[in-house]
Amino acid sequence: MMTLEKVLDEAIQLPLDQQRTLIDMEREKIAIEAKHDLRAFYQGHYIAQTAEEVISCL
Repeated sequence: MMTLEKVLDEAIQLPLDQQRTLIDMEREKIAIEAKHDLRAFYQGHYIAQTAEEVISCL
């Protein structure tokens, strides 16, 4: 079983161009998720809250 530490060790050993590809893929994934979440927010699926309100729910 691969642990996060092992995966990171393997990723660090990749050539720089492959490391950049991994980073770019992750950035693209984050951007897609952010667009989805913003769309959901504007459609009323989420409500605006202050940081204090969010923390109090934890």
